[in-house]
Amino acid sequence: MLLILVVINIGLIGGTKQSVQAAASFEKATFMVAPVLPADNIGGKQRGYFNLKLAAKQQKTVQVRLMNPTPHPVVVHSRIVDATTTDNGTLDYIGTHQIDQKLLSTPGSQWVTVNKKVTLAPHEERLLPVTIKAPTRQFEGQKALAINLTANQINAKRAVKNQYTYALGLVLNGHQTSQKQRESLKLAQIKTRLTPTKRQPAISVKINNPSPYYHLNTTLTMSLTNQRWSLIQYHKPRTKVKIAPNSGFYNDLLLGGKRLVPGVYRLKVTVNEGSRKYQMKHYVQISNQQARFINRHNYVYLKYRNLIIIGILLVILGIASLIYWWKGNKNAKTHS
Repeated sequence: MLLILVVINIGLIGGTKQSVQAAASFEKATFMVAPVLPADNIGGKQRGYFNLKLAAKQQKTVQVRLMNPTPHPVVVHSRIVDATTTDNGTLDYIGTHQIDQKLLSTPGSQWVTVNKKVTLAPHEERLLPVTIKAPTRQFEGQKALAINLTANQINAKRAVKNQYTYALGLVLNGHQTSQKQRESLKLAQIKTRLTPTKRQPAISVKINNPSPYYHLNTTLTMSLTNQRWSLIQYHKPRTKVKIAPNSGFYNDLLLGGKRLVPGVYRLKVTVNEGSRKYQMKHYVQISNQQARFINRHNYVYLKYRNLIIIGILLVILGIASLIYWWKGNKNAKTHS
């Protein structure tokens, strides 16, 4: 059984209060951890995670305090993961989702090294060094990472093996740009599916964050309106959405028991980030089993398809009538 003992919720990097969530009590922990925050940690030492400025070619070493409160040896496994975004806009710091290399071509995890395995003696306390080596060229924005520390606890009486994992946030900051200069969210894909967790029917839209910056406390309002029957609509606002830098996720528009009506729809996604608000629009063709983006020319064709088909048939019929008339006149002149 996997227990995520501490997950750093890097939801408020801009200077507001940072929270740390615990999913199990420390008394039952196989081991405990605490970041040793350096003096230049952005936001100060009250943060529960590393938030570091990193210049080109710069090398830094930070430390994590490991503590074994048990009378038994504990083996701690370490790894560095790149933060991603889960469905419907939550942050993932434990590596359950693979990174999208098209969005994150240079993962920050390749700049960080840590001992993959540490054995703690009973009641031992030790500092684990984490080394960060910046690339030769200055990078833009933020690299969102986490130091994952995992150990197993075996209950001899029940033969149950529990796995405890800590995820300590590690944010690397390069050259910063203004919010107006940063790329907006992008619509990437649409499909119909059963949601992975609750298996609910939904229209799911892939939203990409191509920018190397967090989108935090964002409100996403997504709506689909049938272009023939405007009363047929699917609508869903979602608040407190958090999106990791250079990552994508599926935002679900649950059908809520409604029948999926095939046709051409207008998709509108409104993004509200407080000081910045914008909309993304796209035409969508939905069948009984799938949904896909179409461009405006496709939409115009589908909208007037029947008229176009009738027009083409009339043209063909007219040409056939002219040919028939011409041949009839030719035959009449030949036999006169």
